[in-house]
Amino acid sequence: MTIHHWSADEDDYIRNNYPKIGAKKCAFDIGRDVRHVEFRARQLNVKSRVRLVWTPEMVAYVKDHYKTETANKIAKDLGISKMALQKMTQKIGATKENPPIYLDVSVNDRFGSVTVKSVNGSFCHCICDCGKVINTTIFKLRTRYAKNNCCKSCPTNKFYKIRDLGVIILHNGKNVLLTRMI
Repeated sequence: MTIHHWSADEDDYIRNNYPKIGAKKCAFDIGRDVRHVEFRARQLNVKSRVRLVWTPEMVAYVKDHYKTETANKIAKDLGISKMALQKMTQKIGATKENPPIYLDVSVNDRFGSVTVKSVNGSFCHCICDCGKVINTTIFKLRTRYAKNNCCKSCPTNKFYKIRDLGVIILHNGKNVLLTRMI
């Protein structure tokens, strides 16, 4: 491993230019790695004053594209970090167009074997086909109950275990297949 010592010219260049142009440009100009330039600047007590300046074009781009594009794509297009984009969207009040999840759930909608009986804001009063009453949020209703049923012991489940018999019953709507547990 070769150690490259810093010359007086390199130190002077960092002292004079690092606060104005930042580590990347200094590293490119003197032919060093960015991390090494940053470390040397700390050793020399030189601080970077390079800050992101938002132009009106950048702000307009964010306003126009934030509702339809991903944050990663916008940040990449503008050449900024995702954190800088997040701070600017908070500052200008840009939001994604996602309607609240509870607007499209109504009485008698079915999620798996669960039927919605009443909706109050983002909460639902539901009944499973097995007769169990469920009070849950719309989010859980859409994510959990749309795939499964009210509980593991619900007889309307597609897959459930009867442990005391040592048999797994697989119910696919047409026939029942019994297999022994190993």
